[in-house]
Amino acid sequence: MYFTDPSGDLSRIAYEGGRNSEVVVTTDPDQGRLVNGWLAPFPGGEWAAFQTAGGLGAEPRVMLLNLDTKAEEELVAGRFPRVADQFLFFHPGVGSDEVMAVKLDPRTRRPSGEPRPVAQDLAWGGGPNPVRLNPAPYAVSASGVLAYTAGDQEVVRQAAWVSRDGSWTPVDPAWQGDLYGLNLSPDGSRLAAYQNGLSILIKELDRGPVTSLARSPAPWEFPYRPSWTPGGDSILYSRVIFEEGEPKAQAHLVAADGRGAPLQIALPQPHAILSPDGSWFVYRTGSFSGEDLYAVRRDLAADPIPIVATEATERQPAFSRDGRFLAYASDASGRMEVYVRPFPDAGRWRTQISAQGGSAPVWSHSGRELFFHTTSGELASAAIEETDTRIRVVGVQSLFSLEGFGTEDATATHYDVAPGDEQFTMFRILQGGRESMAGPRQMIIVSDFRRLFERRQQTAMRTSS
Repeated sequence: MYFTDPSGDLSRIAYEGGRNSEVVVTTDPDQGRLVNGWLAPFPGGEWAAFQTAGGLGAEPRVMLLNLDTKAEEELVAGRFPRVADQFLFFHPGVGSDEVMAVKLDPRTRRPSGEPRPVAQDLAWGGGPNPVRLNPAPYAVSASGVLAYTAGDQEVVRQAAWVSRDGSWTPVDPAWQGDLYGLNLSPDGSRLAAYQNGLSILIKELDRGPVTSLARSPAPWEFPYRPSWTPGGDSILYSRVIFEEGEPKAQAHLVAADGRGAPLQIALPQPHAILSPDGSWFVYRTGSFSGEDLYAVRRDLAADPIPIVATEATERQPAFSRDGRFLAYASDASGRMEVYVRPFPDAGRWRTQISAQGGSAPVWSHSGRELFFHTTSGELASAAIEETDTRIRVVGVQSLFSLEGFGTEDATATHYDVAPGDEQFTMFRILQGGRESMAGPRQMIIVSDFRRLFERRQQTAMRTSS
């Protein structure tokens, strides 16, 4: 049995079982190899194709591998290979929605002609999935059948400035990709985000350079959910690592200018934010159900204290700009709503902000508004005022529809408000993903991919003549 281990090596183990596995293809960051996998065996069992992939900006390649000698050589640029009936199938790479096929020489197993498209409009899922554990959504059989799902494409997002009426302009038209976790620096001059499965990115606004921080040392040890420390000099983020084959998450701090190595923070749970004065961590415990919010001093000298720990789910904590209040989302009423409590003495009172469902709270800089998502897919603003004893809601208004913007996942918030409270930073979905509303998917069956390939070959020849 062949598999990709947590370090990114392509390994194998006897099908009878056992404790010892053998590395077949190793990773090599200097050669642009961070992960090797997606093995596609040739008939006979002596040869196989596999994909090797690198990090930021590296082009994946499909390689030919002798399973006995471990000798290898490049076949084509691409990924997710399949082999059937002396054809090699592959996906060209990010930005393409096609499956390509190329004939192989039966003696050398090398391409004997030009690749031709045999499937188009491939459906890709959306959402922060840092490592694509599943291959491209297609399959082939030795009998000549090609099956694939068609629909929305691979995720491409672009950071945008969004006005209160929903109109938007790109932050930098050239900055786009599989991006998540948008967060503005305290002075509004830089954006932090994470590129899916690769690194934390710091973008100088508007059209300045992008700095890559905390890059993945291995394909599954990915950083995500960046947030700024109060002074804007460091980034707090989470990282998934593997220990004895089990995934674990950690909290880390790294200098925003890239100097020095990341520092691990020994928090009980990694999904944390810092209070505006830098003295408290607030973090979420649990996973997807029964989540609670706790706080601990930054020096970790005292035990954590519960902020909201109930039978309900509490998530998405957000400090007011002065640090005196904490907003969060909870399903205590039976559905997700936005609430505010004082901090750190959160047990004194609780004010419900949303009335018809809400999540993803973000405070205005003035402290007089709290923004959140509605269940109808809009961004809303709650006008609030402080009384002698608590915060109360003065009014709630809908600002604009969030259709086409990637602003939230189940546990985190992916938008921010700029100084002045007149515009927001969000990711506009250019391609793919749940938020793009790209329509339903379809299963396409090609009964004879060989005949389709020949037709595409003839069309290409007529066009070139």
